[in-house]
Amino acid sequence: MNGHINGWAVISRHLLLREKNQSDLARLLHISPAAITQIKNGQFRLNPLQLHAIPTYLEFNQAACDEFFSEIFNARMQFCHGERVINAEHINCTVKVERKNCSRKIPVGHISILKNFIPALESLADFLRRHTLDRYACSCRNGSVALEVDDEVTGGKGSSLLIVSGDSYPVPGEPAIAAWDDGTFAMGTFNSDSRERHIAPFCSTTDKKNRKTESLRWIYPIIRQEAVNS
Repeated sequence: MNGHINGWAVISRHLLLREKNQSDLARLLHISPAAITQIKNGQFRLNPLQLHAIPTYLEFNQAACDEFFSEIFNARMQFCHGERVINAEHINCTVKVERKNCSRKIPVGHISILKNFIPALESLADFLRRHTLDRYACSCRNGSVALEVDDEVTGGKGSSLLIVSGDSYPVPGEPAIAAWDDGTFAMGTFNSDSRERHIAPFCSTTDKKNRKTESLRWIYPIIRQEAVNS
């Protein structure tokens, strides 16, 4: 079969990613754990309300939403009134999900959480989802996160909430936030100098004005900055 009629491959992957189990999913859908097994085995189909609830609950990004509904569409298109459609397996469609409401809840946490963040292993958004239950309502793009920073990062300008694009690269002349191998963080205007191999004018708590790119752990663009009342 081309896909699963309930998109179980995507569901199961995100249950693991969000550290949830089938019992959590059963409670969300107001059904028994045995019914989840039937859904997993394709014995009956999720209804539209259930299909709407799952991506929100498991915090699908845009790519996951597209994959989820594509898998369901392709699998269900292979049957008509309970009978398999001849040669239906040769048809493979891609569904693009358009979300009318741009407002979403993104993970939010203090920047100190990122001391052990390794970009090569997972996205910034997924790391924060695993380490904090706090969410921030924001009209922003997929992959965004909210980071709480204090004077140490803002250079004495007070605490701020940064909306950061966790799946993008910074653009020269635009604000960004970075981390180095020594565990320090800094924010500033990104200006990469390929000849001298440094990033300026970032400076960290070590008061080094120019930080070598060789020690750069990660860097992400800042979408916007909001003051936090102390």
